[in-house]
Amino acid sequence: VQFMEHRLAWLVHHGEWPIDDIDHVNRRRDDNRIANLRLATRSQNCSNKDARRDNSTGIKGIWPARGRWQAAITKDGKRRYLGSFISIEDAQAAYSRVATELYGSYARAA
Repeated sequence: VQFMEHRLAWLVHHGEWPIDDIDHVNRRRDDNRIANLRLATRSQNCSNKDARRDNSTGIKGIWPARGRWQAAITKDGKRRYLGSFISIEDAQAAYSRVATELYGSYARAA
């Protein structure tokens, strides 16, 4: 049987097996210091990820369409369209604002 190191670190430190996901605050999966670990729902854990590698803009939730920039965010499996923007900066600001509202300290906009 194999166990993930961060889950074992949580068990040793807190004396109980984590029921939910364990999130790495700094996003480094090899940094299993207790100060870098926190319980998270799957949705919170996913919100703390960087943009996908195939994202052409390098910014989460932003994509070009018809000469403008579109923005959307997903929470608990439901996608929320944020609008169409003239500048990529405006689209990113909208995404960042809503991500912070929805995810608080788990939000990652880049």
